[in-house]
Amino acid sequence: MEVEFVERSSQQASPRGNAREGTERRLGQSSNRGIERAVMERRLYEASLKGCVRSLNELMEENEVILHRVSVTCFHETPLHIAAMLGHFDFVRAILWLKPKLASELDSQGCSPLHLASAEGYLDIVRELLLIDANVCSVRDQDGRTPLHLAAMRGRVDVIKELLVGVTKITADQGETASLHLCVEHNRLEALKVLVESVTDVDEFINSRDDNGNTLLHLAAANKQLKTIKYLLSRTGVKVNSLNKNGFTAIDVVEHCPRDLKGMEVRESLREAGALRARDLPSEARTKDIRGNEVSLVVARNDVVGRPVVPANVERPLSCGKERTFMERRLYETSLHGSIHSLNELMEENEVILHRVSVTCFHETPLHIAAMLGHFDFVRAILSRKPKIASELDSHGCSPLHLASTEGYVDIVRELLLIYADVCSVRNEDGRTPLHLAAARGRVDVVKELVQARPEVTRIKADHGETALHLCVEYNRLDALKVLVESVTDDEFINSKDDNGNTVFHLAVAKKQMQTVKYLLTLTGLEVNALNSNTFTAVDVVEQCPRDLKGMEVRESLREAKALRARDLALAPSNTKDRRGNEISPVVTPNAARPLSRGRSWKKHVKNQDKWLKRKRDTLMVAATLIAAMALQAGLNPPGVFGKRTQKMMMETIYIWLGRLFWLITIHWDTLESWLTTQCHSLCH
Repeated sequence: MEVEFVERSSQQASPRGNAREGTERRLGQSSNRGIERAVMERRLYEASLKGCVRSLNELMEENEVILHRVSVTCFHETPLHIAAMLGHFDFVRAILWLKPKLASELDSQGCSPLHLASAEGYLDIVRELLLIDANVCSVRDQDGRTPLHLAAMRGRVDVIKELLVGVTKITADQGETASLHLCVEHNRLEALKVLVESVTDVDEFINSRDDNGNTLLHLAAANKQLKTIKYLLSRTGVKVNSLNKNGFTAIDVVEHCPRDLKGMEVRESLREAGALRARDLPSEARTKDIRGNEVSLVVARNDVVGRPVVPANVERPLSCGKERTFMERRLYETSLHGSIHSLNELMEENEVILHRVSVTCFHETPLHIAAMLGHFDFVRAILSRKPKIASELDSHGCSPLHLASTEGYVDIVRELLLIYADVCSVRNEDGRTPLHLAAARGRVDVVKELVQARPEVTRIKADHGETALHLCVEYNRLDALKVLVESVTDDEFINSKDDNGNTVFHLAVAKKQMQTVKYLLTLTGLEVNALNSNTFTAVDVVEQCPRDLKGMEVRESLREAKALRARDLALAPSNTKDRRGNEISPVVTPNAARPLSRGRSWKKHVKNQDKWLKRKRDTLMVAATLIAAMALQAGLNPPGVFGKRTQKMMMETIYIWLGRLFWLITIHWDTLESWLTTQCHSLCH
C-alpha cells in the first residue's frame, strides 16, 4: 500500500514539476541572452574607446542591429560620442556610415558628438559630422552652450571657422554673443577676432551684453587683458563708456581691481580712448545705458571698495558653477592632492572623465594643477591616459609646461617634453615661453632641458622684445644667464635688443649688477658701446643713475673696457680697438649734423676748456672777496660785549689772515689752475 501511494503521488506531482523545470529553463535562457547582450555592449564600448574599426566590423557580423540597440543600453553616451571625444576619425566615419542618425543623439549632459569634437578641436571629425547633420550646430547642452560656444571657450580657431561656414548671417539675437563673452572670459583673443570678423553688424555684436549688463570691454577690463582691450578699442564701433547694471563703465571696473602694472597699462589705454568714469559722464548718459534702459547709480558699499578678485558686478557670462558635476569636482580635488588611487577609482567609474575636461567650466585642466603643484606620479598617470592634454592652455595662455618650468619641477618638465616638445615655443598672454619663465625664476636645470629640447626657443622674444637673456638680467639670475650664453655661440644673440633698444649690458649697468657686468665684459662678442633708443651707451646709463659705491665700481669696469659715452663716440678714431681686440666704430650722434675734422674738433674742445677755467677763476675771486667782507664785518661788529683793546686785536688778526689769503691765491695760482685743468679733463672723459 505504501509503495502504491508513493508511485501515485509521484505521478500526480510530475506535471507541476515539469512546469517548474520549463520556467527555470526559460529564465536561464533569458538570463544567458541578457549576459550575452551585456557582453556585446561592453565589447562595443571598448571598441569605441580604442577606435578599433576591425572590432566594430566583427561585432556587426555577430549582431547586425547592435548599433541600433544603443538607445536601450545603460550607457550615458553612444559609441559615436566616445569616438568623437577621443578623436578616432576612422571609427567615427565607420559608425556614421552604419547609422547616420547617431550624429544627432545627445548624451546625459545634453551634448551631441559635435559638441565634444568641437571642444577637443578635432577638425576632421567636425567636418564629417557637419556633412551628416549641420542642424546640430544650434543644439544647446544642459548649460545652454552650442558647439560654437565650446570651441570659442577652448580657442579652437579652425573649428570655429568650420562651424561658421555656410552661415550667411550671425546676429546678436541668435545667442551667439555668448561665444564672444566666452572668448574674453577664457582669454581667447584669436577666436574673438575670427568671430568679430564673421558678423555683419559689428557694432551691435561687439557691444552686446550679458545678463549682468557687461560688455566685452567690461570683462576684458576686469580680467586686465591688455591685448584684448587694445583690439576692442581698435574697432570703430566699440562704445567705451557703456554702463552695466551697477552703473559702472569699463574704467570703473578696473579702478576697483587691485592696482598693479597691468592695471596701470589698462587704465592708460582706456583713457587714451576717451573712457570716463560713470561720475564724470553727462547726467543723461549716467541715467541711461546704450539701449535706453534706466540705470541705478546706487552702488553697495562692497562694490565701491577694491577687492583682491574680480568685482561682484562682473560675473561669468554663462554661470556654470552650479552645473559642475560631482565627478568633475572629485577629479579636480584629486589633482590637488595628487592621489593616483583616487584617479584610478574615478576612471573605473567613468573611463572618459579625463576626456570630458574640455566641456567643463574650469579654467585649467587637472594636468595644469598637478604640474603646478609638483605631483610627478599623478602627471605621469594622466599623460598615460590622455597625452593630448599636455598641449592644452589655461585661461592665461599657459600650458602645463609653463607652470612646471616656473616652479622648477625638472622631472615633470622632462615628462612633458617627451610627450609634446613643441609646447616650448607656445607663448602665454604676456608673450612668454616656458624658457622665459624658467629664466626669470633662475631654474637652471629646467633651462638646460628646454634649450636641449628646442634650441630655437632662445630666439623668441616676449611682448616687449625681451629675450630670455633680458629676463635673466632683469631678475638678476646670473647662473641662468651663463647657461643661455654658453648654449648659443652667436654674438647677435648676446647683443640683441628689446623694444627700448636696450641690450643685456644696458640692463646690467642700469641695475648695477657688478658680477653680471664683469661676466658680460669677458665675452668677446659683446658690444660695449651699443646705443639704445635714447642714444645712450652703457656709460651714459650709469652716469644717469644715483652715485654710490656700486656705481663707482661699474664705472671703473667700463673705463677699463674702453667703454665710451655717446658724445665721445663721434670723436673716437675710426679703427681703434679695445682691450679685447674689438673694433670701436665712430658713431655720430644726432646733434653732429656733419662730421668735424680732428683738428677743428680738438681746438673747439680746448677753447671750451679755457672758457670753463676763466669762469672758475672769477668764481673763486668772488668767493674770496665775500669771505673777506664777512670777516671784516664780524671784526667791526663782533658779537657780545668786548672792550676796545679786544676789538683792536681782532681787527689786526683779520687783516693779517686776509693778507695771507690773497698772497696764497696770487703766488699759487699756477698750481691751482693746473689742478682745475686736471679736474676738467677727468670730468670730460
